Amino acid sequence: MDKILFLSDFSKTAINIHEQMKTLFDATFLGFDLNKARAFIKEEKPVLAVAYVKDLPYESEHALHLLLGAEEIPFILIGSKDECHDFFNQGNIKKYIITPIAIKDILSQIESTVDIIECRLSKKEKERKEAEELAEMNMRKHILVVDDDIVTLRTVMNYLKDDYRVTVAKSGTAAISVLGKEIPDLILLDYEMPVCDGVQTLKLIRSEDKFKNIPVFFLTGVDDSEQVRTAVELMPEGYILKSTSQELILEKIKDFFDK
Repeated sequence: MDKILFLSDFSKTAINIHEQMKTLFDATFLGFDLNKARAFIKEEKPVLAVAYVKDLPYESEHALHLLLGAEEIPFILIGSKDECHDFFNQGNIKKYIITPIAIKDILSQIESTVDIIECRLSKKEKERKEAEELAEMNMRKHILVVDDDIVTLRTVMNYLKDDYRVTVAKSGTAAISVLGKEIPDLILLDYEMPVCDGVQTLKLIRSEDKFKNIPVFFLTGVDDSEQVRTAVELMPEGYILKSTSQELILEKIKDFFDK
């Protein structure tokens, strides 16, 4: 848990704030004792100091001014607008939390500030970022790669993953199963597979009305004219040799989608 120093005169409200803070942080409650606060900051190195400045007597206010001037630790001040304004010229104050405000909202603002200081995203920011990434991913073209060779699957997936949403299948029957759940924008289909090879798999795809218009590129490790002729007769959208470089594979797929 993040270590926080909570400075306040002892009041019912301050005690309630501290009790709630302890549910989220390793929070230590000290009064405005200058020497104790400085010793704690030096020895424990908290990430943040939070000062509750409501109705401070002169001695506590003076101690806080000295502390703000001497220590580089980031601070949050909690109090009325006028009370916070008395400290406005202190550069290490990261946030003013203006009262009256619910304790849960105080905690939320402290948590957000700690995340910023520690270069972390808040929970809401994480959720927003994850939602944006998911939306961006769903907008990518979806490519199904079908090959019985694990190394080829891994290699092609690594080629594509930065630009496309990729699903893999290790056989023709597995590919048909995938199509039953989601229609991809393109299939990269291994020509030579055991049991149900690329030709048979493509025939199955073309025989189903809801699958027949899915674009297919054949993947093959053999540059054989007879094989190419057979593949062309099935009218795939393309034909890619597995020995083709990553750059040329990506270029060919991009050109296809651009058209």
